[in-house]
Amino acid sequence: MGIFLPDLNNAYFNELAQGIDDVSKLYNYNIILMSSSISHQNEKDVLRSLFSQQVDGIVYMSYDISDEVCDLLYEKGIPTVLAGVIDYKRQLPSVNIDYKAATFEVMERFAQKYNSIALVVQDKNTNVNQDFRCKGMAEAAKKISKDSV
Repeated sequence: MGIFLPDLNNAYFNELAQGIDDVSKLYNYNIILMSSSISHQNEKDVLRSLFSQQVDGIVYMSYDISDEVCDLLYEKGIPTVLAGVIDYKRQLPSVNIDYKAATFEVMERFAQKYNSIALVVQDKNTNVNQDFRCKGMAEAAKKISKDSV
Protein backbone atom coordinates (compact mmCIF):
# COMPACT_ATOMS: atom_id res chain seq x y z
CA MET A 1 0.00 0.00 0.00
CA GLY A 2 1.24 3.45 -0.86
CA ILE A 3 0.79 6.48 1.36
CA PHE A 4 1.16 9.89 -0.24
CA LEU A 5 1.97 12.83 2.07
CA PRO A 6 2.49 16.44 1.05
CA ASP A 7 4.94 17.16 3.86
CA LEU A 8 6.79 14.85 6.23
CA ASN A 9 7.03 17.60 8.87
CA ASN A 10 3.29 18.17 9.28
CA ALA A 11 1.99 16.70 12.56
CA TYR A 12 -1.56 16.29 11.20
CA PHE A 13 -0.49 14.10 8.27
CA ASN A 14 2.13 12.26 10.32
CA GLU A 15 -0.50 11.25 12.85
CA LEU A 16 -2.81 9.99 10.08
CA ALA A 17 0.05 8.04 8.49
CA GLN A 18 1.00 6.51 11.85
CA GLY A 19 -2.56 5.28 12.38
CA ILE A 20 -2.63 3.75 8.90
CA ASP A 21 0.73 2.10 9.53
CA ASP A 22 -0.49 0.65 12.85
CA VAL A 23 -3.56 -0.89 11.20
CA SER A 24 -1.60 -2.13 8.19
CA LYS A 25 0.71 -4.11 10.49
CA LEU A 26 -2.31 -5.94 11.90
CA TYR A 27 -3.13 -7.15 8.38
CA ASN A 28 0.48 -7.78 7.29
CA TYR A 29 0.49 -5.01 4.69
CA ASN A 30 3.70 -3.28 3.73
CA ILE A 31 3.64 0.49 3.46
CA ILE A 32 5.50 2.65 0.98
CA LEU A 33 5.54 6.23 2.26
CA MET A 34 6.24 9.01 -0.22
CA SER A 35 6.18 12.80 0.05
CA SER A 36 5.93 15.53 -2.55
CA SER A 37 7.53 18.12 -0.25
CA ILE A 38 4.51 20.38 -0.85
CA SER A 39 5.31 20.71 -4.55
CA HIS A 40 2.28 20.40 -6.80
CA GLN A 41 4.61 19.87 -9.74
CA ASN A 42 6.25 16.97 -7.93
CA GLU A 43 2.95 15.26 -6.97
CA LYS A 44 2.42 13.53 -10.31
CA ASP A 45 6.01 12.24 -10.36
CA VAL A 46 5.66 10.88 -6.82
CA LEU A 47 2.36 9.20 -7.74
CA ARG A 48 3.87 7.68 -10.87
CA SER A 49 6.64 6.28 -8.67
CA LEU A 50 4.01 4.69 -6.44
CA PHE A 51 2.29 3.22 -9.52
CA SER A 52 5.61 1.71 -10.64
CA GLN A 53 5.92 -0.01 -7.25
CA GLN A 54 2.72 -1.89 -8.15
CA VAL A 55 0.97 -0.92 -4.93
CA ASP A 56 -2.41 -2.51 -4.20
CA GLY A 57 -3.88 0.80 -3.08
CA ILE A 58 -3.07 4.41 -2.25
CA VAL A 59 -4.00 6.62 0.66
CA TYR A 60 -3.64 10.16 -0.63
CA MET A 61 -3.25 12.91 1.98
CA SER A 62 -2.71 16.53 1.08
CA TYR A 63 -3.78 20.12 1.67
CA ASP A 64 -5.81 20.00 -1.52
CA ILE A 65 -6.02 17.97 -4.71
CA SER A 66 -5.71 19.39 -8.20
CA ASP A 67 -8.01 18.26 -10.98
CA GLU A 68 -4.97 16.83 -12.79
CA VAL A 69 -3.93 14.68 -9.82
CA CYS A 70 -7.52 13.61 -9.15
CA ASP A 71 -7.95 12.57 -12.78
CA LEU A 72 -4.61 10.72 -12.77
CA LEU A 73 -5.59 8.72 -9.68
CA TYR A 74 -9.05 7.99 -11.05
CA GLU A 75 -7.83 6.95 -14.51
CA LYS A 76 -5.07 4.70 -13.16
CA GLY A 77 -7.69 2.53 -11.48
CA ILE A 78 -5.64 1.71 -8.39
CA PRO A 79 -7.96 1.77 -5.36
CA THR A 80 -7.42 5.17 -3.78
CA VAL A 81 -8.82 6.79 -0.66
CA LEU A 82 -8.38 10.47 0.12
CA ALA A 83 -7.73 11.36 3.76
CA GLY A 84 -7.95 14.92 5.03
CA VAL A 85 -8.56 16.32 1.54
CA ILE A 86 -11.81 16.81 -0.31
CA ASP A 87 -12.41 15.83 -3.92
CA TYR A 88 -14.93 18.37 -5.16
CA LYS A 89 -15.48 16.26 -8.29
CA ARG A 90 -16.44 13.30 -6.10
CA GLN A 91 -14.51 10.84 -8.23
CA LEU A 92 -12.60 9.24 -5.36
CA PRO A 93 -13.73 7.97 -1.95
CA SER A 94 -12.57 9.99 1.03
CA VAL A 95 -12.41 9.85 4.81
CA ASN A 96 -13.15 13.20 6.41
CA ILE A 97 -15.04 14.91 9.17
CA ASP A 98 -17.44 17.80 8.76
CA TYR A 99 -14.76 20.50 9.12
CA LYS A 100 -17.28 23.33 9.09
CA ALA A 101 -19.45 21.82 11.85
CA ALA A 102 -16.42 20.83 13.94
CA THR A 103 -15.01 24.36 13.79
CA PHE A 104 -18.40 25.83 14.62
CA GLU A 105 -18.64 23.59 17.69
CA VAL A 106 -15.13 24.47 18.88
CA MET A 107 -15.86 28.19 18.55
CA GLU A 108 -19.12 27.81 20.51
CA ARG A 109 -17.32 25.99 23.30
CA PHE A 110 -14.64 28.66 23.47
CA ALA A 111 -17.32 31.36 23.62
CA GLN A 112 -18.99 29.64 26.58
CA LYS A 113 -15.75 29.74 28.54
CA TYR A 114 -13.95 32.90 27.35
CA ASN A 115 -14.95 36.52 26.75
CA SER A 116 -12.70 37.11 23.77
CA ILE A 117 -11.18 34.82 21.19
CA ALA A 118 -8.17 35.56 18.97
CA LEU A 119 -8.17 34.18 15.45
CA VAL A 120 -4.95 32.79 14.04
CA VAL A 121 -4.94 31.82 10.37
CA GLN A 122 -2.16 30.01 8.54
CA ASP A 123 -1.10 30.28 4.94
CA LYS A 124 -3.73 28.64 2.71
CA ASN A 125 -1.15 26.20 1.34
CA THR A 126 -0.44 24.72 4.76
CA ASN A 127 -3.88 24.63 6.33
CA VAL A 128 -6.00 21.56 5.68
CA ASN A 129 -9.52 22.42 4.52
CA GLN A 130 -9.23 26.08 5.44
CA ASP A 131 -12.30 27.08 3.41
CA PHE A 132 -14.61 24.85 5.45
CA ARG A 133 -13.07 25.89 8.74
CA CYS A 134 -13.34 29.60 7.91
CA LYS A 135 -17.04 29.17 7.07
CA GLY A 136 -17.57 27.41 10.41
CA MET A 137 -15.79 30.24 12.25
CA ALA A 138 -17.83 32.89 10.46
CA GLU A 139 -21.13 31.18 11.26
CA ALA A 140 -20.12 30.70 14.89
CA ALA A 141 -19.06 34.36 15.17
CA LYS A 142 -22.47 35.47 13.86
CA LYS A 143 -24.30 33.21 16.32
CA ILE A 144 -22.10 34.21 19.24
CA SER A 145 -22.54 37.93 18.55
CA LYS A 146 -26.34 37.49 18.29
CA ASP A 147 -26.46 35.50 21.53
CA SER A 148 -24.43 38.13 23.42
CA VAL A 149 -26.71 41.04 22.48
